[in-house]
Amino acid sequence: MKTLKCQRCTHRLCARKVPMFSTLPEDDLRVIVQMTGHRAYDKGETLIHEGDELSTLFIVNTGKVKISSYTADGKEQILHFLQDGDFFGELSIFTPETACGFTATAMSQVNICTLTKDQMDRLLLQHPTIGQKLLAELALRLQKVERLAQILATNDAQQRLILLLLELAHQYGEEKDGATVIQLPMSREVMGNSIGLTRETISRKLNGLQEAGLIEQRGNKTIIIPDKDALQTHF
Repeated sequence: MKTLKCQRCTHRLCARKVPMFSTLPEDDLRVIVQMTGHRAYDKGETLIHEGDELSTLFIVNTGKVKISSYTADGKEQILHFLQDGDFFGELSIFTPETACGFTATAMSQVNICTLTKDQMDRLLLQHPTIGQKLLAELALRLQKVERLAQILATNDAQQRLILLLLELAHQYGEEKDGATVIQLPMSREVMGNSIGLTRETISRKLNGLQEAGLIEQRGNKTIIIPDKDALQTHF
């Protein structure tokens, strides 16, 4: 991890791309930019370890971050994938010096902006709408965890994969010519870790769905779903 002075944060776009700050006036955005600290991480570097004491809000300026925890038998369980404008560590705003319940890992070169609890307290007092948007984001994350629980509740590997693909389509899909194009933010191995399957099983099941005409794979990073309804009803 490198602490740095971020030259990119001198303009309004950096703070504005964070949803909970996006509607604030220009002068307020400048204040937020001046308050933030800045850190850079290399791919594979750990930003936060599970169990660490946490009292800072982390905002992803650029890059991708994996949020995960580990089961009692040491298996990784992926909870969220975060990208530009997303944030984590929000519980430390409400409960200071909280032991972190997850591990955050850089999936690419990552630039992070940070705000301390005291700084966020001042912002929330001055701008109540930030708190409303923060709670809305927490509600969305709870929904994602509930969908993850639904995926893990089934013992059928293909059903788990289909549910994961539909979730990825919801988060990352782009509609083109009646199909849904997903630019995957993860490898096959990470996909498997997120739903309790091996990389080999993921590859085999993806090939089976492709042979059935339910998906199309383009390289390792693009999956096209011609008809989401057909994929959903397949299981």
